[in-house]
Amino acid sequence: MGRNDEHLDGNDRLTAAIKLSVRKVKLNGDYEPNGTYWGCHFDGGILYRVMGDPDEATIPGYADFYIRADDREHAKRRALIHYPNARFYR
Repeated sequence: MGRNDEHLDGNDRLTAAIKLSVRKVKLNGDYEPNGTYWGCHFDGGILYRVMGDPDEATIPGYADFYIRADDREHAKRRALIHYPNARFYR
């Protein structure tokens, strides 16, 4: 169900100065337009996709994961649990 999350390795996740984008995922019922099934979410949370690349000169890899949240600001707070030093695109 859904897609796999991609995260930076271990301590890199905690120390990375990463800039993340947070975008609402458009769902048609429980499905994305491409057919990915996300299941029913009873508490009404909105699905957000969070993506970003750290400074490639110091940390390889990227972040690409999904969060259910009440709104974009809530999604950003939840993303900070994974990446405490993150900044966000507008």
